[in-house]
Amino acid sequence: MSAERGVDEDRRADGTSPSGARRNLHERLDRRALALPDFLIIATRLTEALGEVHRLHVLHRDVVPANVILDDDDRVELLQTAVATKATGLQRRGGVPARPAGIVPYLAPEETGRINRLVDKRADLYSLGATFYEMATGAPPFLATDPVELVHAILARKPVPPDEHNRALPSVLSDVILRLLEKAPEHRYQSTDALLVDLREATRRLAATAEISRFPIGLADLERELPLPERLWGRSAEQATLQAVWERVSAGGNEMVGISGPAGNGKSALAAWLGDIVIARGGRFVAGKFDLRQGG
Repeated sequence: MSAERGVDEDRRADGTSPSGARRNLHERLDRRALALPDFLIIATRLTEALGEVHRLHVLHRDVVPANVILDDDDRVELLQTAVATKATGLQRRGGVPARPAGIVPYLAPEETGRINRLVDKRADLYSLGATFYEMATGAPPFLATDPVELVHAILARKPVPPDEHNRALPSVLSDVILRLLEKAPEHRYQSTDALLVDLREATRRLAATAEISRFPIGLADLERELPLPERLWGRSAEQATLQAVWERVSAGGNEMVGISGPAGNGKSALAAWLGDIVIARGGRFVAGKFDLRQGG
């Protein structure tokens, strides 16, 4: 997918485009932050390209700098890879091919496979935010040599605001990036269209006043699809009991809890809810299932 519509005109006054070798965004960055005008041009065009992917009901699942191809005029092509998933609605993690460890810094929390959440287009928006973070600071939000430590950071740590790394970055763009990097999908931008509204407003202000003053972000963020609730209802007492047991065990105790009930009454969902808490606190959660009707 490509996006030649930008926030600026092509750089040659005669309207022609110079020919030259194309390179990916990772090579363009080379551990350095982009200048603000270049950031806005590439961020807007990359968001447009991702929007085209989503309109085809495809989850890209690999929005990383190495898959963003730029020409000399910063036109953007977003390469699609084998991990892209066709989806008309929400897509579960199960059945998705394993992903290379090298792109873990750009994975959304729900893409790590460590929490019981659905994977949808908002996971791409998180990866887009991680890419924006590198464009703004020269590095992704979290860095670690240990993959387990890196996954824990993605699940549990808040990223340092990018304007603390790059004082030239306007605070409102820092807020835009942090909104994309929210742990919970419902707290992120919900669509590329809503994100584009804010990027274009930032571009307009920069062109008009040579600076980007603060403005409310996310005002266009109205979800066009009915989101499915991912919370438990009517289980507050059971949740409180399980969390109390977890607190005692994590402090050094030893306990065992049984969850019983007829098929379909939410036992697995309740256990998965506890699993999210355990993983966020650096613990390990193992789940299995035995079906009497199938003998295993």
